[in-house]
Amino acid sequence: MKRFRFLIPLFIALALLVIVTGVTYAGPPAPQSVLSLTGPAESTAGDTITHTVLFDFKDNVTVTVEIIVPNGWSPGIVSPSTYGNTWEATSVVTKSSLCSSPPSGYTCSQFQAAVGTDGGDEVLFTDTTTLPADEYTVYFNHNYTAGFGGKEDIFVGDSIAHTVNAAPVAPTTIYASDQSDCGGYGDPGTSCFQSLQQAISATTATAKEVVIIGTLTADATGATIGSNHVTTIRGDSTPILNAASGCTAVITDAKGITFRDCTMDGTNCTGGTGIKSTESGGTTVDNMTVQDFSSGTGIEFSGSATGIVKNCKNSIDNNGIGVDIQSGTGTVTVGVAGEVGNNTFTGNTIGIKVSDADAVIKGNTISGGTTGIQLLVTPSTLPLGNSVTGASGYQIDCVSGNGAAFNYLGGVSTSSGSDCADTDHQLGAGIQGWAEASSYADVVLTGGASQAVFQLTDDPYTFGTGDGDLTAFYAVRTDGTPAVTHSGGMTQTKMLMDATHCSPMTNECWESAADGRSQEGEGYYAVGRVDPNAIIFANISATSNIWFSVGLVVSLSALALGALVILRKRRC
Repeated sequence: MKRFRFLIPLFIALALLVIVTGVTYAGPPAPQSVLSLTGPAESTAGDTITHTVLFDFKDNVTVTVEIIVPNGWSPGIVSPSTYGNTWEATSVVTKSSLCSSPPSGYTCSQFQAAVGTDGGDEVLFTDTTTLPADEYTVYFNHNYTAGFGGKEDIFVGDSIAHTVNAAPVAPTTIYASDQSDCGGYGDPGTSCFQSLQQAISATTATAKEVVIIGTLTADATGATIGSNHVTTIRGDSTPILNAASGCTAVITDAKGITFRDCTMDGTNCTGGTGIKSTESGGTTVDNMTVQDFSSGTGIEFSGSATGIVKNCKNSIDNNGIGVDIQSGTGTVTVGVAGEVGNNTFTGNTIGIKVSDADAVIKGNTISGGTTGIQLLVTPSTLPLGNSVTGASGYQIDCVSGNGAAFNYLGGVSTSSGSDCADTDHQLGAGIQGWAEASSYADVVLTGGASQAVFQLTDDPYTFGTGDGDLTAFYAVRTDGTPAVTHSGGMTQTKMLMDATHCSPMTNECWESAADGRSQEGEGYYAVGRVDPNAIIFANISATSNIWFSVGLVVSLSALALGALVILRKRRC
C-alpha cells in the first residue's frame, strides 16, 4: 500500500479539476429502443394498412428505419411525420442482419431522417396489401448515428404479426324485400335492403341488377334512379311492389332501366304514378303488371323521355291512365308490330293517352274503360294492329286526323267506335295474326310500300258467314298497288273496303280477276275452293255497315285442304 501512496495526491488533483471545470463523463449516447409498435392485426387483400412506430432519443441523431415486409408490399412513410422531420427512402451501407439477409419471401426497405433536438418522432408506415390470405410478420428495425467520442450504429428491432384475410366476393345482384333477410338472398345491409331506394343506391359497376323478393313496400317519397349503376329492376318469388300511402310516384327519374317480371300495385296511392320516366336513355317495361292507380297513371313518359312498353304479357289495368305519353318526349313505343294480345290494357279510364307525335302504338289489346286510345295529336306513325273494344266512349278518339285504320274496334260500323277521319278503314273482324311485312301466312305482296298483312278471325262484317268454301280471310294495307297472291292453288277473291265496296253489284261482294276485280292493292281477300261466281252473300243493300273510306283493301287467303299454317311466335 505504501507503494501507491504517491498516487493519492494525483487522484485528489483530478477530483479538484473536475469540480472546477464542471465536466462529467456520461459515456456514449444511449439509444432508446422502440417505445411502441402498433398496427392492425388483420386486413383484407386490397386494404390500405398503417403501422405506427414511436421512438425517442436523448440527442440530435440521424435515424435509419428498416422495414422488412412480405414480397408484394411496397411500404411508404406518411409525410410529414408527427414532429415535422423529413423521411426519405434511402439505401445505406449499414444494415441489420435481418435487412441484409431477409427471410425467404420478404423484402427490406430503408428510410432515413435527421431527428432534431427534441430527439423524438412518431412515424406512420402505410401500405396497400395485395397478398393472398395468409399470416405474416412485419419487422421493424431502427438505428441512430450520433457521436460523442465517435460514431456508433446500434440496431434496435421489433415485430408485429399480421393476418391478411381473403377478400369477400363482391355481390353481382342487390335484393330488396320487406323481409329483413330478403328471403335468404343477399347479405343484409350490403346486398339486401328493405328499401328500394337503398337497394338502388347500393348498385355498383359489377352489381347493376335489383331483384325484388316477395312483397316490398315502396319508399314513401318514391325511389329515384339518378346516376346510380342500376340497369334492371325485376321481381322474383311472387314479387309485388306496393305503393306507399299518399305517394307521388313509386319510381321516378327512370332512364336506361328495364323493369320486368313484377307487379306494381297502386291501391294505397290511387292518385300517384307507378313508373315515371322523365329523361332520355330509354325505359323498358317488360312482363310487368301495373295496376290500381285508379285516379293516377300506371306509366308516364314526360320531359325528354324515350322508352318502350313491350309485348311480353304486360298487363296495365284499372288505372286512370294506363300509359301517358306527354308532349315533348322522344320516341315512345307501346307494343310491337306483329303481336296479338300480349300487351293488355283492361279497365283503364284511358288505356293509352298520346300527346306527342313520335309515339308508336302497335299490336296492343285494350278493353273496357272510357276511351281505349286517345290521340291528342296525330302520330307520325299511325296506330296499327291494335284490338280496342268495350270502351264506353270511343275505342280510338282522335282530336283530328287519322288513327283508326287497320285497327280492330269491335266490328262496329263506321258511324261509331271512333271519330277519326279514317274510321272507315277499321278492320271488319278480329285479328288472328299479322305482320308489318310484304308477306304473312299464305299471302305475298309484290310491289308497293308500307305493307302489312292481317289474317282475320272471321269474314269482315259477316259478309260470307256460313259459306264453308271460304276458309281464310285477310286484309292488306299498302301505299301502292302490289299484286296480291297466295299459295296453295286456291281460288282468291277480293272485296273493297270503302263505302262502295259492293257497287255496282247487289248480291255479290267478292270477285276474282275473271269478274273484273283486280287482285292487287289494299282490300279484303278471301281464299276458297269454288268459283267466286258461285259464292253468293246476303244482299248488303239493307245493311248499315259502312266500309273504309281511305280505300283499305282486305285480302283473304285460305289454308289449302287441311294444310296448317304454322306461325312462329315471338319470344319475349
